[in-house]
Amino acid sequence: MDEWSLNDTRSEMVNKTLAVLRKRVLSGELAAGGALAENKLAQEQGISRGTLRTALQILEGEGLIRTLPNGRREAKSFTRHDVQELYALRIDLESRAWRMIQEKPVVDYAPLATILGEIGRMSQQEAPEAAWLRADIAFHRGVISLADSWAMVRCWDAIAPAMYAMLSINEMRTTNADGCYRAVYEGEFYEKHRQIYEGIVAGRPELEQMLSAHIRDAMEISLEMVGDRT
Repeated sequence: MDEWSLNDTRSEMVNKTLAVLRKRVLSGELAAGGALAENKLAQEQGISRGTLRTALQILEGEGLIRTLPNGRREAKSFTRHDVQELYALRIDLESRAWRMIQEKPVVDYAPLATILGEIGRMSQQEAPEAAWLRADIAFHRGVISLADSWAMVRCWDAIAPAMYAMLSINEMRTTNADGCYRAVYEGEFYEKHRQIYEGIVAGRPELEQMLSAHIRDAMEISLEMVGDRT
């Protein structure tokens, strides 16, 4: 099973630590360039240094911290350029995948249908934030997988941790014109992904534009959340 399946096999303590530290970095509480002292962080979270190190390694993969040549770890924030570059790469990958899917004589849609079905079940219950974010990543990885290109899947897997962090930024948006962002996001999540799935299966020519617009909507929120960071 790939790392970005809907199932998260990491320990509950690691996931809790990740959620806390991720939001502290994204909110600026742990400022960019600020040193991350393991002893202090472990004591603050009430966890072992081993659990903390596991969480820090994952956050480094997400692009939220970095390790300097001297071994010092420090927080790192996304800039507007980082956001634009990451989403542009995602658009390129998913658009290319769609064009390749159209050229295939036979496509097995069952794996993507399974993910969509799980998203449908999630929409009927109180799923945790992490589950929604992983479902988003898993669905779009599933779209790319339909192209049957190991190189493109590996490219997606390389940016998936950073995309997870980017979606976490968006989850921190508390309100929009329709009220609570998270409630709106979860309320529309299944329907938007159902439309993408049905567009792929039906071979609708407008699907590439639909994918691009879907991704750009998320990018605009991420840009709003990072503000004027350069």
